[in-house]
Amino acid sequence: MRYIAIILLFLQATVCLPQEEQNVQSIAFGAHLSPLVKIKKDGQNYYYHLDGKHWIDKVEERAGGLSVVIQNGYYGVLKNDGTLIVPFEYDRIKLETKYEGQWREGIDYTYRTIILHKDGKVGVANENGKITVPLQFQDAKAINGRAVAIAEGKLWGWASLEDGEILHPPKYEYVRDFVSDDFVEIRDGDKGGVARTNGEVVVPVEYDRYMRYLKTEHQTFFIGYKEEKAFLLDTSGHVLLSGHDQYTSAHQQNLIFFKENNRYGLFDLASNQALIAPTYEAIETFTRGIAIVKKDGKFGTIDTQGAPQLPAEFDKVSLLSASGGFKTGSSPTIFAPPQVQNEKVTEELMRRREYEAEIEERPYLIEVTKGNSTGIYNNDQQPIVPLGKYDRVSPHYYKGNTLYLVSSTQRMGILDEEGKEILPVKYEHDRPYKFSRKAVDQQFDVRDRFISFMAGKGDNSLGEKIGLFDLAQKKIIIPPDDQYIDVLNDRLIKVRKRKDYKTETSIYDLELGKETPLAEDVIDAMLVGDVFLLLESKDLYQLADPEGRIIYENTDWKTRGSYLLVRFPKMNDLPHGHFYHGLKKIYATEGNLFIDETGKEIRFEGFDQVDDFYEGFAIGAKEVDDPQSSRPRYIYGMIDRQGKTVLPFEFDLVERTGGQDDLLQFRKGDLTGLFRRDGSAVLDAQYNYISYSEDYPYITIQQGGKYGLADKSGIIKVEPIYDRIDRNFEGKEKTWPIIAKEGEWYYFVGEDGKRYPMKAKEKHY
Repeated sequence: MRYIAIILLFLQATVCLPQEEQNVQSIAFGAHLSPLVKIKKDGQNYYYHLDGKHWIDKVEERAGGLSVVIQNGYYGVLKNDGTLIVPFEYDRIKLETKYEGQWREGIDYTYRTIILHKDGKVGVANENGKITVPLQFQDAKAINGRAVAIAEGKLWGWASLEDGEILHPPKYEYVRDFVSDDFVEIRDGDKGGVARTNGEVVVPVEYDRYMRYLKTEHQTFFIGYKEEKAFLLDTSGHVLLSGHDQYTSAHQQNLIFFKENNRYGLFDLASNQALIAPTYEAIETFTRGIAIVKKDGKFGTIDTQGAPQLPAEFDKVSLLSASGGFKTGSSPTIFAPPQVQNEKVTEELMRRREYEAEIEERPYLIEVTKGNSTGIYNNDQQPIVPLGKYDRVSPHYYKGNTLYLVSSTQRMGILDEEGKEILPVKYEHDRPYKFSRKAVDQQFDVRDRFISFMAGKGDNSLGEKIGLFDLAQKKIIIPPDDQYIDVLNDRLIKVRKRKDYKTETSIYDLELGKETPLAEDVIDAMLVGDVFLLLESKDLYQLADPEGRIIYENTDWKTRGSYLLVRFPKMNDLPHGHFYHGLKKIYATEGNLFIDETGKEIRFEGFDQVDDFYEGFAIGAKEVDDPQSSRPRYIYGMIDRQGKTVLPFEFDLVERTGGQDDLLQFRKGDLTGLFRRDGSAVLDAQYNYISYSEDYPYITIQQGGKYGLADKSGIIKVEPIYDRIDRNFEGKEKTWPIIAKEGEWYYFVGEDGKRYPMKAKEKHY
């Protein structure tokens, strides 16, 4: 026992010794084969897994985190983490996979099946490398996520992928996946049938051609053919319908379309009777209980009982959503895709999805056309916009209701949800350049509230007269004139009229229900916050309320800023000069001037220039003497809303970083640091260079001429000790492993910051 203990201690000490560095000729990234890397050693090129320490001559194929690899002529399977799940002892390995996630992160493979060949025999391993089907067959191939096909001689059966149990002995000339993991198609010669994956044959091998399947709203059916006639079977193999040319899904419970002599009918499987004889030239699938049919070249609709609703007398019939989107034929209702792991969902996208879902919940409409006339019926087949009166009808959704823009003889008007005219059909369609609602484009109830229209040209003017109709009040709120109309928010609308070669600006207030002209010298008005207006005159800016009453003015406030002012990095999606945290910066000749929402001036003592308080904190600057220049010199820092310093004023320059709004670089002499908008440090100002990109999770840092990496929280992942660092853009997190150079040697460095025990004096590609 004493000798055994000594041996164990020796082995333990041996294991704990640091790994000896291995010199090779050159190293390189594995490109698309990452996490494998490339190594040239003794004149030979290899792939190598740094963690698994496997030398690989060739990568045959890879999918789903698995790679079929070859070493010394033998095949094995390697996981991305370096685990060799199938040893190098096979003559051939085939990796068969199925993936239906459209390569989106967080969606797993349906199956990953490993087909093993050795000494003329074939077996199967699962995705973990466990042999489930022993190597005793002539061939094998994946069928679905539960079964694998096995061959003896020229005949095929199948076995369980989980435990290798023979589910059906080899008996058929061909087997393949069918419908789902529950079924297998079986074939002999030109005949086909269907079996369950558990081995039970449900449809005998007696049907011509390949078997087909048909899915309705809640059921799945099989279709087989004998002597050119179709047979419809349920998943138990019972024949439900036969003798017709074709069966197609009606997308409705128990209903099937059938075709005979190039005509279509409707069959009810529940009552086992035809609801419609094959009389129609075409029938579209049911959508919300309505199907469009074609007969004698004309179109109409039927219900789920096969009863005609709209007679087949129209040139065209279309199903529309409440907002006018087409919902018929090969354009099924499309809902927002399901959320998957790491999908970036913005607030704007969520609002749009909610709005689209709201529209989708509303009843559909039926649009009919005959000749040059269009009409609209509701979901109950009752007319809303009668056929014969209008050339064109465009549904318009607003706050739970559908209204209608109608045209007749090139004139337009508006109908309410009941089809009554609320704007007479005597106007012209607006040309969009004179009407804007860009500011409310994501406020859908506001965006869709207004309809602009034209009423010819103005008197003694070449410009078209444009007006605005309010669907909420169902009336014209801005009469037609030679003017430009701009919806600013849910309360204010800017109107600029052209009068005698001059522009008159006014504001329409929806709350007050009136239009207020602004002073004659006002050139333009811009919205600041929710209700304040920034009035621009020839050489003056003023802040006013919606009725034009001046809240604040300053004779020095003449431009959008002075070229003497420091240009601070601003937030991209937040414009200069709005009210942020109750303060609005005044861009006058001084750079430390704000007003609150009452118009009171506020300055921050001890600072020469202060930027907007975008996140409750502001970048500031102090002027200091510079004996080497006649121009003012500034030092930078940050303050909070109370004027307290949160980042010391000791920096020479401040810049945005890598397109990020929330991170800033502050430079002091030759050193730079990375700071958040609240003044907290990501990286203190002790580096000569920082390279930041939102596309990559790590920051390149340089200190004293040496390079390293930090993560976005500021944690140093690779100490700055290297002369050069190359990212592995196709590796883990678009970074790992990196190649780092120190002196004359190149190394691989992992995400723990440690070097792998391998080095080379050359790097290749």
